Amino acid sequence: MLVLFGHLVGTRGFWFAEVTDPVRVLAKFGVHVFFVISGYLITRILQAEWRKNGSIRVGKFYRRRAFRILPVAIVYLSVVAVLAGLGTIPLNWGDFAHAATYTMNFVDAPSWAVGHLWSLSVEEQFYILWPVILVLLGWRKASVACLVFAIVAPLLRVGTKVAFGHSAWWAPTDADAIAIGCLLACFRDRLGQSESYLRMLRSPVPLLLMAIPVAGIYLARRQGISFGFMQLAHLSTAVLIDRFVRYPRSFGGGVLNSAILVRIGVLSYSLYIWQELFLDRTSNLTVAQFPLNLLCAFTLAVVSYRFVEQPFLAWRDRLERAR
Repeated sequence: MLVLFGHLVGTRGFWFAEVTDPVRVLAKFGVHVFFVISGYLITRILQAEWRKNGSIRVGKFYRRRAFRILPVAIVYLSVVAVLAGLGTIPLNWGDFAHAATYTMNFVDAPSWAVGHLWSLSVEEQFYILWPVILVLLGWRKASVACLVFAIVAPLLRVGTKVAFGHSAWWAPTDADAIAIGCLLACFRDRLGQSESYLRMLRSPVPLLLMAIPVAGIYLARRQGISFGFMQLAHLSTAVLIDRFVRYPRSFGGGVLNSAILVRIGVLSYSLYIWQELFLDRTSNLTVAQFPLNLLCAFTLAVVSYRFVEQPFLAWRDRLERAR
């Protein structure tokens, strides 16, 4: 939802016309929230398999991720290629090649239609590396490596800003949010044994932590400060995730578990992929004008979920049962 708002700003007919630095940071922070959630969720899935089988079947993990991620991305890129070929949307074909090979996070200022796939590239690289690291190092050493990465990544981000004039989106500089999510999963059971920690989770403190990302957004122009705030924002996001998972009926948990947000969550992957075609502030197409652009994004997300995601996930489950 943060990404959708950030992309809606500046589109024709939307209430907010000016795309400010805080708006850009807000949209990117939305992706970082997803990174924290993804690191946590994937690590918990790998933990469950390790506890059940005493190992991680990396091939099975790759296969499940491929069925989950690739079909929608391939269909989307096919549509983008057709639209670009017809001249409906602008596209740098070099950017398209990066999008198709999940290396978009190495591109600065990419074409709008495929630019959002930088985050999917970071995710795919995480999916490839993390289970292998766990198998090779074991949980304890992998957790230490993850902690080191979470500390080093922001320094690399500052370094790329100084060296190249922009904060590169390549995985080693921008996936510390994923590392924080992984660390939450690795240490969550141990944290659950601490009554003082659980007391803090039940208190208003986690909700007050939401002020940290807000402060980071408003200090976005001061890059040195905003980098520090982004790290704190990742930590506060992890604490909030733990609060709402452990105490789903706590204040705020009811909102996150409401029917409409659950439905948006179900559609979130397809919605994130397809919204880029319509929430384009540079486009003069009718479908890029608010509120039609938002309606089109949700409509395509529903169609994509129903006719692409669900059939491929069902196919994956049938293959696994056959094995």
